Amino acid sequence: MLLRKQMTIFAQLMRREAYIYRHRVSRYVINYLLIYPFLYSVCFGYLQAQCYFGAQASKTGTLSFAGVGLIMMMITSYRSTFDLFHDLLDYKNVTYRMTILNPKLILLQHILFGWLLSFILTLPFYPIASVLAGHIFDTSNTNWLLLVPLLAAGSLCCVTYHLLAAIVLTRPEQISTFWFRGNFVMLVFGGAWIPHYVMCTVVPSIGYLGKLLPITYISDGLRQAIIGGD
Repeated sequence: MLLRKQMTIFAQLMRREAYIYRHRVSRYVINYLLIYPFLYSVCFGYLQAQCYFGAQASKTGTLSFAGVGLIMMMITSYRSTFDLFHDLLDYKNVTYRMTILNPKLILLQHILFGWLLSFILTLPFYPIASVLAGHIFDTSNTNWLLLVPLLAAGSLCCVTYHLLAAIVLTRPEQISTFWFRGNFVMLVFGGAWIPHYVMCTVVPSIGYLGKLLPITYISDGLRQAIIGGD
């Protein structure tokens, strides 16, 4: 009976999160399903590639753009988890939840909802980019079936990372520092813009640093799924 009651409360809290986020759906659709895929594909897949590589822009542009999905994961996972930070700071709603639900289940509920939201927002990114900028973003060799679990695993990794940050940080002004000293550094050395094998070839020491970051393996997997080959 106790387990059943706990699961009922867990489900109600999931419904509560969905109810709160329903007002943000239109904004998320515009930002993450229209603006970001188009701008990122044009900026990183076309303009950057044309400036740097000229005739080989299509291939190299796709190679560069493939890792940009990490940025989407970082942004959406941040959006889906940092409400907990503000709750711990001001509202203390989580304190009430701990009186009716096991703290481990509360943490699991935040991870599960954040992961589902981040994954749903990130999943259409590459297909929409291929539709909006198909002449720029070459998906002729893309393994879409492999891409889905990679996006799911990447979203889960980013959500747990941001949830940990939401719990550890204690002041609003720390958020900007967290993004510049944490997230941005991880994106640069984790292969969001420059493939990891290029870093290893050009500057091996930076390549070794990248191996310590979980998102490096996500970016490598995304590129392999999108451009094909090894």
